Amino acid sequence: ASLTSASIGIGVITIGDGAFYDCIGLRSVYFLGNAPNIAQLQSSFHQLRSLTLVLPPFQSANRATIFYRAGTSGWGATFAGRPTMLWVSTDDLDHDEMNNLDEMQAGTDPLDSNSVLAFEGAPRADALAEADQSAIPQGQQSLYFQTIPGTRYEILSTETIGGEWSIVATVSASTSQKRVLLDKPSLAAYYRIHVLPPQ
Repeated sequence: ASLTSASIGIGVITIGDGAFYDCIGLRSVYFLGNAPNIAQLQSSFHQLRSLTLVLPPFQSANRATIFYRAGTSGWGATFAGRPTMLWVSTDDLDHDEMNNLDEMQAGTDPLDSNSVLAFEGAPRADALAEADQSAIPQGQQSLYFQTIPGTRYEILSTETIGGEWSIVATVSASTSQKRVLLDKPSLAAYYRIHVLPPQ
């Protein structure tokens, strides 16, 4: 339910039944290649009873939009029951100053200007790794933000508006929210997040 974005690589040629079943938070699915086939699979349990149970790949993922690249084939107005849209990496469809490539890397919804890579005010226990749920040491503060598992992020800091930004942490995410522990600043500090390109 906490999955908000997914990227499907060029080599994927088939999507099975219920691949994103019950992903109620899913907003954006980026296909990098041609439209894959939709496989209608059935388990041996159902075959023994001569029943066929077919779940569309995006069953209950009612908010998802499918994005596809120019020059790829097999796409129509919908895919597996979800609306499709041509994905141009330099476009900014929701005018939030993040282009579509930035939105894909950040896991935000390119059609919703309120969906941004930003710090969150509170932890989401169901979305945090166990290591990020420990007590906060004295003299430190915690910053929480929405993440995509497998993605790396830089946290930058400055003490004054318009000042020089410096990297204070580089982290990798394994869940859909990350906590970063930093020393409390002596006066005030401003922070921002950068998504790092894949290694």
